[in-house]
Amino acid sequence: MVYIVEALRWGDRERHSYVLGVWSDYDEAVAAAEEHTEHRGGKYQCFVQQCRLGSHMDTDACGALLYQTEIGATPVGRREKEE
Repeated sequence: MVYIVEALRWGDRERHSYVLGVWSDYDEAVAAAEEHTEHRGGKYQCFVQQCRLGSHMDTDACGALLYQTEIGATPVGRREKEE
């Protein structure tokens, strides 16, 4: 599994969004999401999704939202990955 971190300005995909990066470790992906939201002054909400390497994002193997930061740099969701 890989963990994709996407950043959305004001949490809106239609405004400005980009992939921040891809991590093989869930905790590193969450840390990057939190750091980036804070670094951007809370204007960007980050989402951590999991995906099986080599799969399209629109399949059952990808796209599960695991974590998101809140606009204003306050994290929401579980910090720890479910086993």
